[in-house]
Amino acid sequence: MTACSSDVGLSAVRGSANMGMVRPENFVQCRDCGLWEPFDHGDGRCRRHAPSAAETMDEVAHWPLTRAEDSCGEGVLAANSKKRPIPCRRCIYWHHSPTGIEPVQRSDQLADWWRRAGRCLRFAPWPSAEPGGRAFRRVSHEDDSCSDGRET
Repeated sequence: MTACSSDVGLSAVRGSANMGMVRPENFVQCRDCGLWEPFDHGDGRCRRHAPSAAETMDEVAHWPLTRAEDSCGEGVLAANSKKRPIPCRRCIYWHHSPTGIEPVQRSDQLADWWRRAGRCLRFAPWPSAEPGGRAFRRVSHEDDSCSDGRET
């Protein structure tokens, strides 16, 4: 379980039984993280994780917005690591057909966006609280990226 410093403070964070306590010196601020995509006046997107499965068809993946001064225990110092987000178009887990996706009852993206969209197959769906729940793969654009991917 990961906790952000803005949620619990840096005094102590519970880790798994094997990891023990995460210490403040293990936290990486977003501005220093190689998995963070800055875009405007101290705001950016965390590209650490691939999209999880959704409960509705053709749901678009949106990476979380964070501030430069936010931090977490899963960050990677850009200066010390070669790990970088992999663009979806170059990832083995991203499935894209030549015609793109024809969404069902969606109008939140332009037709050109859907032609350059695909589905992320990186992770299996998580269990649901509801019996018989259906899982669908989230849709991402070929220019999106995450660090859970693997180059083709």
